[in-house]
Formats: sequence, structure tokens, C-alpha cells
Amino acid sequence: MSATADEYFEVTLRGFSPRELRATAERECRKHFGECAWRIDEQTCVPCMGSLGGHVRLFEARVVASADHE
Repeated sequence: MSATADEYFEVTLRGFSPRELRATAERECRKHFGECAWRIDEQTCVPCMGSLGGHVRLFEARVVASADHE
């Protein structure tokens, strides 16, 4: 089965916690795919900004999702 551009969705987000970013990514995927079934194929969350004391202040998440045709 060949994939079309509409079957894949990639989003990069920044936020204050990994939990917040996961919820936002899932919300964006639901907006993109609508009622059809979808799944997250790849997800990364890394610190992208910290304070001078070494505390993480901002995270960046990258999520790749696809339509689930199984």
C-alpha cells in the first residue's frame, strides 16, 4: 500500500512539560485526522532551554502520526 501525504502528520511543539506536550500533540492529531483511526509512530521530547542553574525550562516534542488502516 502506498502512502499519501494526508496519511502522515508531523508536528513540532514547545512547552513547559512533557505531559502537556503529549496532550497537545494528541489534540492536534485528532484535529488533523478527524474521525478516522490514527496512531503515533514516532515521538521524541527533549529539553531545549535551561536555566543557568541547570533546570529545564522548556521542552520540545516532535511527533509523527499516521492514519491507521489496519
